Amino acid sequence: MDDLRLTLQTLAPDDRRDLAQFMQWQRRRTAGRQDVRLLELLLHPKEYDSEVLIKKLYPEEPNPVAYYALRKRLFKQLTDFLLLRQRQHDATAAT
Repeated sequence: MDDLRLTLQTLAPDDRRDLAQFMQWQRRRTAGRQDVRLLELLLHPKEYDSEVLIKKLYPEEPNPVAYYALRKRLFKQLTDFLLLRQRQHDATAAT
């Protein structure tokens, strides 16, 4: 199983929604968001392997380099989201 997919699936439904909103907030452009599309595909009940994900994200011309860069960006956004969420819930961070 994919570690990124497994990590995303451990999030509560509210956290998944908040993560998608966080990603939209971080990047101003809303149309054609591949990172949000990848998030949706990874959270899909059916598990896709990398080759299928590449074909779904880049149907005209499969681009594995762009796919792995996109995964890296999604992982960074997930990390930023979790750190921000932890800081909001940490009572000692305010002092």
